[in-house]
Amino acid sequence: MDPLTLATSFATIVSLLGSYSSERSSERSSSFDDFMKWLAERHHQELVELIQQSDTTLLSVKVLLNQKHEVLDERLKSLDEAMAQIAYGFSEFRGVALLAHPQIELSDQAITLLKEFCDSDASTMFEIRALNGALYQFSDGKRGSFVPSDPRFFDDDLRSLVSLGLLHEKNASDKRREFQITRSAAKYVEAIRGSK
Repeated sequence: MDPLTLATSFATIVSLLGSYSSERSSERSSSFDDFMKWLAERHHQELVELIQQSDTTLLSVKVLLNQKHEVLDERLKSLDEAMAQIAYGFSEFRGVALLAHPQIELSDQAITLLKEFCDSDASTMFEIRALNGALYQFSDGKRGSFVPSDPRFFDDDLRSLVSLGLLHEKNASDKRREFQITRSAAKYVEAIRGSK
């Protein structure tokens, strides 16, 4: 299989699942075999072979096809929005991401937090609430802290990063929240830096 097909196979499979589901929405069910036949009829034999090579992929596609059309459609829409929000961090894709989802803008502050988190070599950041605001302290690695450039919207940025799976929130309490960076966030930062 050529490198371009491998590089775009996830997006292609997701897109084709959406197309297949839309075409079949009026029918009572969608089977895995019907989907594979549908792919072959549309000249996607390489994807058929790619799907059949992995038991995990086979199972995932079957699980998706067994969902009600409305549920699958909603999950595909959520995935599309999340992918657009991630793509927004790449200057080359920013315009396309905003065209598809004008509301998804990942702020410069959120991207800066991810970069500083990665540069700190920390795995955890603590939020410590004080009378004059909140402090964000990296707990390990090189330690250090993060100072939001726009504190008013920093909670919104944290929610966005958690919803995208770039940070995990743990141990919420009145005075202290804990955020852990994910492997996806590190790869995202690496990709952003590599694209410039």
